[in-house]
Amino acid sequence: MSDTQETNASVVTVNWEEIYKSDLLKTLKRKRMAFVIPGVVLCSLAFATLWTIQNYIPELSNMQVIGWVSFQFLYTMLLFPTIWLAGFAYTRYASKVLEPIEQEIHDRFDSKEVHDG
Repeated sequence: MSDTQETNASVVTVNWEEIYKSDLLKTLKRKRMAFVIPGVVLCSLAFATLWTIQNYIPELSNMQVIGWVSFQFLYTMLLFPTIWLAGFAYTRYASKVLEPIEQEIHDRFDSKEVHDG
C-alpha cells in the first residue's frame, strides 16, 4: 500500500508497509519507549507520593517548612518544575537520539521521486 504526495511538480511515493516492517522503525519505537516508560513511571510515582503523604502521613503533610509554607505546598510546587524538566529532557533526547533515526527512515524510504513535466 503506497501513498503519493505532490510537491512542486514532483510526486513522492511512500511505501508505508515497507516502513512499518523495517528494522529502523522498530528501533525508533524501542528507543522512544526506553525513555517514555521510565519517565511516565517516575512522574506518576512523584504524584502518587504526594497523595500517599497527604493520606497516610498528614503530620508531615501539614508541617510548616518555611514560615507559612507547608511541606505539602512546597512538594506540590516542586512538581511543576519536575514536569518541565521531564519535557525538556525528552526534547533533548528526541533531538539527539530519535531524530537521526527518523531522518534515516525519511532518507531511505522517501527517495523515490517521479518528476512531472
